[in-house]
Amino acid sequence: MTPDWLRQRGGDCDRLAEQWTAQRSPGLAACDALGSAAQGWEFRGSLDQLADRWEALSTLVERRTSEVGDKFRETAGNWDHHEHGIRDFFHRLFN
Repeated sequence: MTPDWLRQRGGDCDRLAEQWTAQRSPGLAACDALGSAAQGWEFRGSLDQLADRWEALSTLVERRTSEVGDKFRETAGNWDHHEHGIRDFFHRLFN
């Protein structure tokens, strides 16, 4: 594991969050389409709840995935900081 590898995982998380964002609208549209296609069916009354849950869940997953990406980048930055600090310590110690 290296700081670059950690930064790449942060980028992976960003891409995954973007994919979740892109799926939010199609998921809501599917609820609308199902409601239109199921005239007279009892479950139509729960489709609004389903859409609300989908939107809340996708927003939560997107936010959490973005936070994890930020943590990967933060860890990479801390790694760089500590690595440079240790290098500087030994440089001062032996020079």
